[in-house]
Amino acid sequence: MLKNFLFVLSRFRASSLLNIIGLSVAFTVFIIIMMQADYDLRFDKSVKNSDRIFRIEFIGGISGERQAVICRPMLELIFKASPHIVAGSLMSGWTSESFLKVENEGKQSLFKVIGQGIDSAFVSVFQPEMVEGSAHAIEDPNTVLIPLSLARKMFGQTSAVGKQVQADNNTSQTIGAVYRDFPDNSSVQNAVYYNIGNENKNSWGNFNYNAFVLLDNPAVVAEVVEQMRKAIPLDNEVFRFGENHTFRLDALKDLHFINDVSWDRTPKASRQKLALLFAIAFAILIIAAINFVNFSMALVPGRIRSINTQKILGATLTELRVKLVSEAAIMCLVSFVLALILVYMLSDVQLVAGLIDAKMNLLAFPRLIGLSAVIALALGVFAGLYPAFYSTSVPPALALKGTFGLSPQGRM
Repeated sequence: MLKNFLFVLSRFRASSLLNIIGLSVAFTVFIIIMMQADYDLRFDKSVKNSDRIFRIEFIGGISGERQAVICRPMLELIFKASPHIVAGSLMSGWTSESFLKVENEGKQSLFKVIGQGIDSAFVSVFQPEMVEGSAHAIEDPNTVLIPLSLARKMFGQTSAVGKQVQADNNTSQTIGAVYRDFPDNSSVQNAVYYNIGNENKNSWGNFNYNAFVLLDNPAVVAEVVEQMRKAIPLDNEVFRFGENHTFRLDALKDLHFINDVSWDRTPKASRQKLALLFAIAFAILIIAAINFVNFSMALVPGRIRSINTQKILGATLTELRVKLVSEAAIMCLVSFVLALILVYMLSDVQLVAGLIDAKMNLLAFPRLIGLSAVIALALGVFAGLYPAFYSTSVPPALALKGTFGLSPQGRM
């Protein structure tokens, strides 16, 4: 099969080259589009127990709008509202960029970081994987949790736990633990997390916190929402909530596609645009397959004599057709390998890499690469079937006389 493929490649150079280029470009575009689709579809699904983690949204209050930020005293009440809530955590509604001063081996360095205030229950809800130290170190207001990528930048392979970092306001904090970075397609940022302590603990007017709960069963959402609603006093010193106030629980894995919540800082995508991306990706493959069949059919008048000579010399129809289909499959697989090389090369071209949110790292998408390889093989087989059956169905006498190209079938 390989020998026959190389023979066809050398004999029909222009056609083979155009076929391989067309298929390679099609597979390249398909893989890049599907990288973005995979990035969006798997958003937040890498977080442990993502199907049981829900964000609390408040509906009511002054404006009656659905909002992602809630005041802390309200959260303190609703975290205790239901026995189905395994853990409840709040975090500052906004992150802040700052510089941390670090001394390592006698040298001082500044690192630009993202800071995020959390309570100690954060590690119980999101359960980050700890590389160094204990997650419970965050219970100490003077300690911080940092991602592994930042720890390596700061201290190389040396342990970061116990090291001091100095913030912009000249306050020093101790690194209590190092957690493994969350993936890019996650609502949980790779921030420097610090304990907010008693900040705004009794301030009913400060709607400034995002809140998440870990439930024992995702099927009890409606029951938990009702229990939360009943836990809030209708009248207090700041707001008169009224009977219409309520809450909504949205699953963590769905937040990426929800676009109608105020004060929501989660990265967004559209399911409609995602469906359009799928349609475009597969349309490109279908067009490439049609193009492939066209080229194969155009070669029939040039190959018909050789095929029928083999038939007269004893080759069976099955053998000939398997050989022709194998040529098509090998050509598609060669094109697929070239597409992988193209994707790798384009990953360093910002003009292309900047078009999608996902990082164009082939190793990060093993399932996608495997699926694309199967599609390439299937495309080669199915696109090669019709030309294989057609070119072997011409009567040998007509083909060997060399007049096939002048016949109505040949002209068509």
